[in-house]
Amino acid sequence: MYKTDINRARSLIDETKRIFKLINKDTTIDEIKSSIINDNILSIRSLSTRQAVFRSLSKRFFSNPRIDMNLTNFLNSANVSNSAKNYLIFYKLAKADELVYDITVKLLYNMMISNLQVINTKNIQEFFKKNEKEHPEILKWSVTTNIRLARHYLSIMKDFQFLNGSKLKILNKPEIPIEAILFLIFSLKKQLKLLEKVLDHEDFKLFILDKNEIIDLINICIRKSLLDLNTTYDSFEELYENKNLEDIINELTREI
Repeated sequence: MYKTDINRARSLIDETKRIFKLINKDTTIDEIKSSIINDNILSIRSLSTRQAVFRSLSKRFFSNPRIDMNLTNFLNSANVSNSAKNYLIFYKLAKADELVYDITVKLLYNMMISNLQVINTKNIQEFFKKNEKEHPEILKWSVTTNIRLARHYLSIMKDFQFLNGSKLKILNKPEIPIEAILFLIFSLKKQLKLLEKVLDHEDFKLFILDKNEIIDLINICIRKSLLDLNTTYDSFEELYENKNLEDIINELTREI
């Protein structure tokens, strides 16, 4: 069931980074909540908006009471590019919001690999129509809600540079930094173990990447020594077998 919150809180890129700057290994979710709602660390005038922002950030990043320190170190590291941080923020947003996930992997991805140039609210409304059987809650949405959700989705995707333009939204396949790709690969490794299963995972469609592109990107970086890791590897497969997510984060952020 689609339970999206993009009507109240959208990309939250800067807000996410500011909140993660407050986090250390002893930080609690209640402290984060108090910082946002009571201390108004994000300088949001409306109490209801502060509450909505906390709910969204909590859903995206703090659904587990144990704060993810790998994610925290990644987002706080001066050695990780802003672009890589932004795409990881997008990934977490999409994983927490099934509507954003589905539109991206089932519509936007297919449009991009088909070399279509433009996306608009009508494309997304047609997507809603096709998915009414699987998601009957869509039938309860008004026309206004449909249009507003479509516009907010397009706004989010423009924030994350999947789209260009103002009135006309031009599809843009972004260059995903290798750090963000590695974070996703080794996050999935914890669940799936086998490399083949990881590379076939639908999550990579969120980055508009297929298996061959992923392998090529990483092997190029390995061959050209563009990965600033402590150990030299001959292939992506060797890197995968010898590292876990914590190892990768420690090496990317130099926190070893």
